[in-house]
Amino acid sequence: MGRIVWSLVLLLGLGIVLSGCGVGKSARPSQTSDLIASAHGYGKVIVAIQWDNRGRLIPPETDRIRVMLQRAGTTLMEQTVNRPIMQTESTVVFEKVPVGEWVLAAEAYAGFTKVAEGISEPFQVQAGQTSTTVLELQPVASYAIAQVVDNGRRIKLILGTTKDCVAVEIYRDTSPVVSTTLLNLIDIVDGQATPVYYDSDLAYNGSATIEIDTDTPSDRLPALVRSYEVGVGEGGGDVTEEPFNYEKPFNHTPIQPGVHYWYAIRRINARRLLSSQGQGEPFELIYSPPSSPIGPLTPLAQLTEADLIEPTGDVDISNVTFRFLSAQGADEYIVQVSDNPGFPANRTVQIPLPYKLANPDIGGQVLVIANQDLSGRFGAGQTLYWRVGYRYSRDISPPEGGWVFSRVRSFTVPVTPPPSPDF
Repeated sequence: MGRIVWSLVLLLGLGIVLSGCGVGKSARPSQTSDLIASAHGYGKVIVAIQWDNRGRLIPPETDRIRVMLQRAGTTLMEQTVNRPIMQTESTVVFEKVPVGEWVLAAEAYAGFTKVAEGISEPFQVQAGQTSTTVLELQPVASYAIAQVVDNGRRIKLILGTTKDCVAVEIYRDTSPVVSTTLLNLIDIVDGQATPVYYDSDLAYNGSATIEIDTDTPSDRLPALVRSYEVGVGEGGGDVTEEPFNYEKPFNHTPIQPGVHYWYAIRRINARRLLSSQGQGEPFELIYSPPSSPIGPLTPLAQLTEADLIEPTGDVDISNVTFRFLSAQGADEYIVQVSDNPGFPANRTVQIPLPYKLANPDIGGQVLVIANQDLSGRFGAGQTLYWRVGYRYSRDISPPEGGWVFSRVRSFTVPVTPPPSPDF
């Protein structure tokens, strides 16, 4: 996804037409009602959104955009605009905006998933004057950038980096409505140094702080100070969210195989302040709203050789039955058979279980794929290897490699087929 730029114009008493990438065109006179409003200390904010069908500006999957006017990190006015069917431009108008300093924030959504977000530099709304600023949107973590990896053991979240992000809070829940409370805050990471985060079965707890004062260097972002210790914490701790101070505890509990998880992230950004002659704090902290839920994502335990019940020993290659146990949390299964334990694609047969499990959260169910004739691919005298692949089909993306795989078992194809059981 390329860089996404909106142009917006802040004005009272003037109308303006905006072109792409923030270049304004000719203005026209205002209406009398706008001039009357200026006498009462109000302005008007007009946001022109360029829906570029080539994907140059707004993410092409976006179906609506939420536009917010904020002061001190608090949203005081907001509107949501849906992508038009025919037009390439939409206009959002905020009437009777009190004069003074404001910030514009925006979120782009595809369905219920936030795909991009951004926040502008501070701007002044002044009666009877026109000013211009540019808002850049950056991609946020969404369904396309989270995945179960390491054969089911960990969950990878691609956080990305944005130029003003100091820290990222990571929340985990077992509900699709992720509660962004301390109970679910599993980690706080550096917004510049952690483009990828791995959730795992480790247990640790700690705290993170950001402090901004007049001695904070102005040529780089404020520092996130993060400390932790091994083990699950007791929960709780001091919480501070102020323009120049941030402190919050986190408690990382191990992920459990077979449990369906959802995540949310929240960014803490630093906004540069224009102070005279270098006096005062050079930055203030801006707290973004939480992302849309990211999930489900289901870590899975590896099935052992004992979970792969049959075939073993000598087997009639023309009539093979595969019997194995289910993994908790997985509803979709395949069996792979190969004459090479590395299972290269050109030497592997893949056989799907012809149905999905109705209740995948119950592990240890006996699953059977019967009466498989493999004589057209393999011959007498060979040792064959087999394994089971599995996943939760409702996860937002397949696991790394497509499947989580069991350990490997083998069986042999005798030169003379073994006799049929005598019943």
